[in-house]
Amino acid sequence: GDGSYTDLATGDPGVNGIPWADPVTGLGYRIETDLQSPGETLLQAWDLPSGGIRWTQRITRRPGPVFNLVPMGRIGVLFTSDPPTILPAPPDSIPSVDLGVAAEVREPIWGTNQWLTLEFQITHRGDWAAAMAALDIALPPGISSEKPGGSRLRIPLGSVVKDTRASARVRVVASGLQPIRISVVSATEDPNPVNNSAEIPIRVPEPPQLLLSDHRIVENDAMYYRQGVRVSLTSPAPSEMEIQLAVEPVSAQSSDLVRDLVGVQLKPGESHVWFNPIREDATVEPDETFRVTFVSGPVEPVRSSALITIVNDDLPRLRARGGDAVEGNAGRSEFQVPVSLSAACPFPVEVSYRLAAGTASAVADYLPRSGRLLFPAGSLTQFVTVPIVGDRLFEAREDLTVEFEDLSAGFYEVASVPIGIPNDDPPPAPEARLELDGPAVGHLRFDTLPGVRYTLQIRTNLSAGAWEFFPELRVGDGAPASFLVPLDPARELWFRVGAE
Repeated sequence: GDGSYTDLATGDPGVNGIPWADPVTGLGYRIETDLQSPGETLLQAWDLPSGGIRWTQRITRRPGPVFNLVPMGRIGVLFTSDPPTILPAPPDSIPSVDLGVAAEVREPIWGTNQWLTLEFQITHRGDWAAAMAALDIALPPGISSEKPGGSRLRIPLGSVVKDTRASARVRVVASGLQPIRISVVSATEDPNPVNNSAEIPIRVPEPPQLLLSDHRIVENDAMYYRQGVRVSLTSPAPSEMEIQLAVEPVSAQSSDLVRDLVGVQLKPGESHVWFNPIREDATVEPDETFRVTFVSGPVEPVRSSALITIVNDDLPRLRARGGDAVEGNAGRSEFQVPVSLSAACPFPVEVSYRLAAGTASAVADYLPRSGRLLFPAGSLTQFVTVPIVGDRLFEAREDLTVEFEDLSAGFYEVASVPIGIPNDDPPPAPEARLELDGPAVGHLRFDTLPGVRYTLQIRTNLSAGAWEFFPELRVGDGAPASFLVPLDPARELWFRVGAE
């Protein structure tokens, strides 16, 4: 009555036996906690002669003292709770059981040697428990179990009272269609077995093959973006793979490569991986090549090697220096603009140029010119010739630019440079006008040119003595200007305005 028992074969004491027995029905009763539904309890009726479960029912425990159980023969079971409760026994006929099963694979299927998790959903829609239930799983030749048992796998479920779940691990050992058949069975007959079985049609791809293809990679991009050489599979890796590859220079130097043997790893589900065997440098050099060859790994290569081209991205910078040209009074002079590369190249470099007007005018101040500079391999400096037209006109400083475009290889440090043409002609003498403001003072007025300095000189005798500078000057801005000059009616005065 207290759940203890003695094993008659071994004499060992034990607990959790069958506490209650009913000699009228030949049943023993045992109470189990329903771990899936707290607050509810399962009552199991065991057939004592056979040792199997006859039926199971769910009961709800009521608050109060822990109840006892009194077998009542064919009436059922009396619980001495407060108030007392009778749980009727099921009829002698087969209890109503309706089991169902559905199954699915948790992981995506990539290929052979992959472990898969099978998930099972067992449903129960009957009134009574399905005693001694189990899942029978029939495995095809291309699927094996982590447990021994050959092509069949059995998962005990115990007494199924309500919906439950189960799972199993299997390994894929062959490609192609591998259907797994599942059925749920119990010691209690199911009068509606139509949904007692299911099938998982597992389609396993063929084993992946290695793909190595010729391609080009930019030297320093492989470092910055951590890509480089691509190693691909025809289908995702079904398990972890390590592939050994040899790296051999062709036109590249050994110093351009970090190592000569590379191991790459692919995780399950990956179909490509990158590796970078290139040593970064800043040397201007032609494109170079090296070869990647398959050495070993759990795959068959479609092509065993590939030629990889390192595209040089260490290019020179284009530099140029402008300056001021000498205008001259007539004819034409030439101003040379030096154009250089920051480093000598092992290949030719070309750039186009043209002269663009600023404040200077084409034809009047310089001759239009355009062309293309060629830097042969190994050369550093070339020149652009700017033809300057001379004249005797006084004019403000003028400028133009040399513009560069269509650089065949390299980067622009400057895309244009200014050329100045300073004025080298004297300004014209101004025409001055004296306006009297009274007998002793007057204004000497004149027109100005921007930037020209104007001075005032005075003398009293044109045949004797010298010109004396007035202690003031004016800087022209294009507007009229004047000097305030003293006048003396008793003597003769001469004024002169100079420009420089």
